[in-house]
Amino acid sequence: MEPKPETNPLPQSVHDNLFIANTLLDLGLRTDGIIDRRFRYLVDPKIAANPEPVDGVSSYDVTVDPNWFRVFVPDVTTDNLPVIVYFHGGGFAFYDPDSGPFDGLCRRFASNIQAIVVSVSYRLIPEFRYPTQYEDGFNILKFLDDVQNRDTLPKNADLSRCFVFGDSAGGNLAHHVCIRASQYEFQQIKVIGLVTLQPFFGGEERAASELSSENRLGLHLNQTDYYWNIFQPIAGDEKWDRDNEVTKIPNEQNTEIAKEEQAFWVKEDEDLFT
Repeated sequence: MEPKPETNPLPQSVHDNLFIANTLLDLGLRTDGIIDRRFRYLVDPKIAANPEPVDGVSSYDVTVDPNWFRVFVPDVTTDNLPVIVYFHGGGFAFYDPDSGPFDGLCRRFASNIQAIVVSVSYRLIPEFRYPTQYEDGFNILKFLDDVQNRDTLPKNADLSRCFVFGDSAGGNLAHHVCIRASQYEFQQIKVIGLVTLQPFFGGEERAASELSSENRLGLHLNQTDYYWNIFQPIAGDEKWDRDNEVTKIPNEQNTEIAKEEQAFWVKEDEDLFT
């Protein structure tokens, strides 16, 4: 096995911000399965859509009841730009497309890749449990595929070159949306790629990364366990086996996505743009 490449240490400011965010997060995780998001909102600034280009990218919002999505459009004259349908992270419990970190990330994608980025909102746990998030995500694909909704995207958006992208919980969501997409007959959309950035999967047995001391700055085990527990459908006192197709780390044995799709797994020490 090749040794893990060396990475630059995180600045102290990042350490401090992660510590503050995790502390506020823990304060909001109640033992009755309800999340008090007032604390998290302190570190979740909201960014309004802007029709004027910012860093070479304009944006606007589209409502698809009960959800919505934000479209990021690079300021270029290129025809036939690929479309990236993006699902944000946050443990299925936090954030939206207008959250500062994800607004900035999608703006960067649109600018650096030169693609139309559709950043999707989905209903959050614990108010809405599985499979709501997967249904919301797949419904956006069907909305974009409907010729009557074609004007919600720029004219140079090429739906025949559609990539589904997600990070963390959004990576899990993107994976399962692609499984549904492979079994559906679209009229315009052709999903040709799946990109998952540190996707949120798990199981009954702890993965090595979960037990690693290097994970102390990321999500803590008590937090990931909490998310999975309130993600599962409410079924009395029945325990949800996490070794299932929803949460289990996917491989060739337990899932199958259409052969024409390409899957990219992006690890924490990789850069999409190098």
